[in-house]
Amino acid sequence: SSGIKAEWPLRPGKNDFEYVLRERNELDNRVKHDKQVHLQRLASLKEQIHIARLSFAVLVEMLQDDTSLDNEKREELLRQLAEIDSQLGALQREILDIERMEAEN
Repeated sequence: SSGIKAEWPLRPGKNDFEYVLRERNELDNRVKHDKQVHLQRLASLKEQIHIARLSFAVLVEMLQDDTSLDNEKREELLRQLAEIDSQLGALQREILDIERMEAEN
């Protein structure tokens, strides 16, 4: 015995086979749907990472190039950099989570 419990009355014959096929198809469709959702989410996350990196680069350039920045402006830019850095970390962790889920399927 494989330890799988049957949830329907076992009646030998066509009905059981059709039931198993139907269950299998539903499972396949769920897996395909999840994979599609994961792929869409990954694409979205990668796009967000791309935008965040561009923003980060622009802010770094502003900090380096504009020597006329007062301390308040400089601190604001540094705060924004830290925020983007934190967002990047969160986005990358989510990507790893999705990739791990995909590997388990």
